[in-house]
Formats: sequence, structure tokens, C-alpha cells
Amino acid sequence: MAAPGKFAKFYIKGEKALYAFIEGQPEYELVPTDKNKFELKVLKGYSVQFEQTEKGEIISASFVQPNGTFKAKRK
Repeated sequence: MAAPGKFAKFYIKGEKALYAFIEGQPEYELVPTDKNKFELKVLKGYSVQFEQTEKGEIISASFVQPNGTFKAKRK
């Protein structure tokens, strides 16, 4: 799914659905499972974990996949 050198973008559609777009792939709807953790609605075994500062600013997203975890830092 996520690969080094590709970018990921997160955005809200409608009033409350969070989506992820990874360069070269379709957009994925994210379903909350825990604080700052979301599963990809259509891909079982794939999730995203956001890391935030003490002030609540999101600084990175880790894509957890069967073949490993890939961290993307915020730009």
C-alpha cells in the first residue's frame, strides 16, 4: 500500500468521513478504532496510526500493513 517516496493526503468528506489518498492508488475511507487509530474500510489488516504532540498537532502517520509499518512525516 504505502511505499517510500510516495505521498499520502488525509481529508474529510461530507461532515465526518475521514479519507486517505496515497499517490497512485484510489482513496480509502478510514474507520476509527481507537484514539488516533483508523482501519481502512475496504482493506482488512491495514490501518493508520497518527502521532501527535502534547499540544495535539499531528506530526506523522504510520501505515500498518501485513508487510510492515511505514511512517510518513507531516510536511
